[in-house]
Amino acid sequence: MLADRIRQESSDMVAMSSRSFMFELGNFIDQEGSEKEKESSFLWNSWHHKIPVFVPALCDSSIGLALTKHYVNSIGKGVKDEKEFVTY
Repeated sequence: MLADRIRQESSDMVAMSSRSFMFELGNFIDQEGSEKEKESSFLWNSWHHKIPVFVPALCDSSIGLALTKHYVNSIGKGVKDEKEFVTY
């Protein structure tokens, strides 16, 4: 998973902004995606042209919930509401 890769490469990182995560996701698409996927990807095009993407409500999205679940499973901590969303 991308979140595992980021943690391994930056083991001292405590938190990451949505802009940084979207940049890493664009980079992941560049490494793993097909040319067709890249051309049609908003995130890849933003990454490719160095345009920052901010997601103020990331925690309310399916990506945010998946990241929270990953965090809870790998570290055992989390924001209480988000933790309850992914465990019940």
